[in-house]
Amino acid sequence: MSELRDMATRLLLKSAWEMADDNEDELSAVFDGQHGFTDDLRRRAIDTLEGVGCMPSTPPDHDEMERLIADSGLSLDVLDKRAREIYDCGYSTTYQRYQTAIVMLIDDLLGVL
Repeated sequence: MSELRDMATRLLLKSAWEMADDNEDELSAVFDGQHGFTDDLRRRAIDTLEGVGCMPSTPPDHDEMERLIADSGLSLDVLDKRAREIYDCGYSTTYQRYQTAIVMLIDDLLGVL
């Protein structure tokens, strides 16, 4: 398992734990429907990745991000295209591709297309 996939898994587990904790009085509210659960879990995981108030979390240095991206198994062309779509820009930075790779792995783990 790549380190980024491991990070995506930890983000999902942390988010699932928070969802259960937020709804401890009525745990069934967490599972109001698989689609709603998956969307909420995905949103929480991505919010955690982006940090409080959408400020970026402390990323690794540039070389480490490049290494992690390469180890993820995701194509640089696909990451670049997706990052440009997400961030609405003409080119993507290493940090944007790094964040995009984690989001794509979260989606893969959840079975979201």
